[in-house]
Amino acid sequence: MKKLLLATCALFLTVSVARAQGTRRQEQVEMEWMTSPEIYSAIHEHGKMTAIVFTGGTEQRGPHGVLGGHTFMARGISAEIARTLGNALVAPVLAFSPTSLVGPRIPGGVALSPEVFRKVNEAVVESLITGGFKNVILMGDHGSGQEELDKMAQVMDAKYAPQGIRVVFCKDVYEKAREVFDNYAKSTMKEGFAYGTHAGLYDTSLLLYLQPRPEAYVRNNYKAVTPHPGPVPGPPRDRSQPRDRSQPRSRSQQAEPEPGSADNGVAGDPRFATPELGKKMMEIKVQLAVDEIHKKLAANASSRP
Repeated sequence: MKKLLLATCALFLTVSVARAQGTRRQEQVEMEWMTSPEIYSAIHEHGKMTAIVFTGGTEQRGPHGVLGGHTFMARGISAEIARTLGNALVAPVLAFSPTSLVGPRIPGGVALSPEVFRKVNEAVVESLITGGFKNVILMGDHGSGQEELDKMAQVMDAKYAPQGIRVVFCKDVYEKAREVFDNYAKSTMKEGFAYGTHAGLYDTSLLLYLQPRPEAYVRNNYKAVTPHPGPVPGPPRDRSQPRDRSQPRSRSQQAEPEPGSADNGVAGDPRFATPELGKKMMEIKVQLAVDEIHKKLAANASSRP
């Protein structure tokens, strides 16, 4: 009896410690799940002076992916970035972005014009600064809208930098992360690697890793989806020059498939996606984002582009 009692106490202690450790690992950083006094305390008593604004999107993701994929990825990635930084909170993720993937054959998608998208994010930044944040980091999980966020961040950074407030856009979490992941997957996968830009290997894997239960974000039919591999990556476009719209965009320039580019809405090959690959993609995105944030916030305001 005594041995049983000791064993029970030991088990209880182990579970309690594990729960405590899990609580520390999963510190709440998402503002929509916090009260105003909790956010005030986080800013003024715990030094969480950085706000992350990570935009998502709502559009078709082939026959296997739910429409909220961009938004669910943005939520998971932004929370891990904030926890890794240690001094950041995450604003509610905007579920709408500019997209061409809207129509009667692909119902459910929601598109914002680039102008409305920029204005909404501008209002979000203004609100966060009014609330007391000293750094606002803009990022996006959706290809369309990246340039709008970049330009808007530069304008607002110039406006607020004299007050000691920074507004910066970080692109590596989206653009560079794909390139790093592609190189990793190509070198490690024995079969099934294919470049893709939409509902393919990397984002299906990431959603498999993030989903809270089976088929929450990715239906099990992903293993039978007909692949439509995207084009091989090309050099990134010089954004200081206008794009020649008579020429097709390379994979690095075209984040989402053009309408009709894939009969089933896929540009890539999701069949070999795994949660393990998704975990790797998450690690890549978080590390690249944290490195870029540190670099940009450390840069002297006079050196801004």
